[in-house]
Amino acid sequence: MRPSSAGRTVFLLPSFAGGGAERVVVTVAGTLAERGRDIHLIVLSGTGPLADLVSSALPVHVLDRPRVRAALPALVRTIRRLRPATIVSTISQLNLAVAALRPAMPAGMAVYLRETNTPSRNLASLPPLA
Repeated sequence: MRPSSAGRTVFLLPSFAGGGAERVVVTVAGTLAERGRDIHLIVLSGTGPLADLVSSALPVHVLDRPRVRAALPALVRTIRRLRPATIVSTISQLNLAVAALRPAMPAGMAVYLRETNTPSRNLASLPPLA
């Protein structure tokens, strides 16, 4: 396999939904791209209210597959084509997909999975353990 593109970072999002995690990625990735960094954004679906906030300096790759399972082949192809040095995912279902697909990703690529869930908020909805 060819080496990763030096310094290229790819951020992943399921869509441009108006959540805080999505807003953080759009803001950080856009700011880094505006400052000359080699940043790309892959989104499964290009819909959502944050789409209008994406910097024109940020290349966006829309897979047009809103469900993670349906997006997996296109996601792997796009990552292989971009050959990033680093990939950053911040949404649970994409984090799981990236972890599962790690063997199919370019060798030597750093992977950062950021979990944005707040476990304490979800505990009340879980069934009792005993």
